[in-house]
Amino acid sequence: MSQYQGPAPGGRAVAAARWDDLVEEFEFSPAEQAEIDRGAAEMIAAVRAHRLAEVRKR
Repeated sequence: MSQYQGPAPGGRAVAAARWDDLVEEFEFSPAEQAEIDRGAAEMIAAVRAHRLAEVRKR
């Protein structure tokens, strides 16, 4: 299992966990894993679109 990494720059605490560790710990079903993967892909696409829009404003 991943260990606590301590405070990050700026004072925010960050706990890093590997995806494989989370799957093992929470025992996601294949359907849940697929749903999580779809949601993650949607979030990444939204962030990329937002960043692109910000770059185009400059």
